[in-house]
Amino acid sequence: METWTTEGAYADVESTEPRYLTIVASKGKPVEANGEAFQSVTVDGSYLSVEDASSLDHGKVALATAMENPSVTSAMLTLVSRDYGMFERTEAPQYFPAINSTLKGYSS
Repeated sequence: METWTTEGAYADVESTEPRYLTIVASKGKPVEANGEAFQSVTVDGSYLSVEDASSLDHGKVALATAMENPSVTSAMLTLVSRDYGMFERTEAPQYFPAINSTLKGYSS
């Protein structure tokens, strides 16, 4: 099993509680979970189930349980390093340096 770290995460991991998601791919039927299931629009009979994991340990147990299901083709546990949407931008990337010059050939 590949181990992921928070190294390189854009959010300050010390300022927020870690948030984990399990993502389970299956064939034939979606995996029953407390999260959401999505049917593939490109591959007939393929599904993804996405569920919040309350902790790293809970996520590991959820993965082990999912892999016991014969319809599961893959499963992963992810750490959400940034969580933002179109209007809520608090955790949006802030790593781009400011640009304080004008573009060449551009006039306003």
